[in-house]
Amino acid sequence: RRIFTPDSGYTIVAAFSVRNNFVDEVTHYVVTKHATAGVHLLLLDENFDTFQNFTWATDGDPRVVTCSVVEDQMWLNSPNLPPLFALVGNSVTPAQAVESDSGSAVINPMSGISMAFCNRLVTASGRSLFFSDPVSSDGGDIRSIVGFNVNQRPGIVYGLHEGADGMLIAP
Repeated sequence: RRIFTPDSGYTIVAAFSVRNNFVDEVTHYVVTKHATAGVHLLLLDENFDTFQNFTWATDGDPRVVTCSVVEDQMWLNSPNLPPLFALVGNSVTPAQAVESDSGSAVINPMSGISMAFCNRLVTASGRSLFFSDPVSSDGGDIRSIVGFNVNQRPGIVYGLHEGADGMLIAP
């Protein structure tokens, strides 16, 4: 059954749906690529009506796109596109660093692959792992990444997974 067809000339390269648990609504995210128009992110409501068509990049070919949700904060990332930020169910914007609750200097958001882990955002970029501040009901933001939350691995990280007993696996 076909429920969404992109405009002529566009190819779907990634798609996922995210439920907003606070209002019990689903938003669909569709990443499309066009030879001359670039890479776009379409945000669709539950009826598949587009409410945002975001030009993610004017060129490029996303190898992979990851979507990570921590509480109500969402992070869209790809190794060869700039990261995006949104609150679940709302419009996306380019990700920008936000001051940490700790008062430490923050690092600019990294392109890479990401996942939610222990109420934090983890981003793998090359052989580096970047962990955001923890998010809870009284503060924290996934856009806050400070220097002491960065870890260097011995080789390039190609995947992020949560394993048995909640262990982070970064092969």
